[in-house]
Amino acid sequence: MTNNDTPIPANRCCPTGPCSKGSSRRQFMIAAGGAMGTIAAHPLFAAIDSGQIDNEYLRIIPADKQFSPQWLASLYARGE
Repeated sequence: MTNNDTPIPANRCCPTGPCSKGSSRRQFMIAAGGAMGTIAAHPLFAAIDSGQIDNEYLRIIPADKQFSPQWLASLYARGE
């Protein structure tokens, strides 16, 4: 019941009722997935993936930082 004591129709919140205007969640997920696939297929993302775009951090920071295995193990050791 609402504040003015009028009954709410039983089908008000069902998927085919009056509150169901627009697309369903499933339709939205299909459209969003298609949009993400389109964006991911853009040539800019392909260039980034293939390494054609230069990343200046890769020139400054070496990939192999030559950390000792003991030091790396100490990062994962449980504290006391």
